[in-house]
Amino acid sequence: MTLEEVMNPSEVLSLPMQENDAGAKTIREYLVKLLETLWQEHECFNAKRPFGFSGWKYDIYASLVQAKAIGGDAHLHPTNQEEADALIEAAIRTLANV
Repeated sequence: MTLEEVMNPSEVLSLPMQENDAGAKTIREYLVKLLETLWQEHECFNAKRPFGFSGWKYDIYASLVQAKAIGGDAHLHPTNQEEADALIEAAIRTLANV
C-alpha cells in the first residue's frame, strides 16, 4: 500500500490538530507557523524547540494517528516514524506546490 492510498497529502494538511504550542488548528497551519518562526528567528531558530518544547513533532504525529493515517499507540505516538515523516514530507511538498 502506498502513502497516497492511506491518505493523500492535501488531506493530511487539512487534518485537525489537538491543542498545541503553535496555536494551529490544522497541520497546514502548523507547518506554516513553523516556517514563519524559522524565517522570523533565522539564526536564532531553535529546531529542537521551535514553539518552546522539544516534542513538537509529536503534535503532528498525534493528528496522523488520531485520523488513522498511520498506526500508533495509546499515547498517539506513531508505530512507524518513517512512515509518518514520509506523509508529512509529501504534505510539505504539496503545500509548496512542488
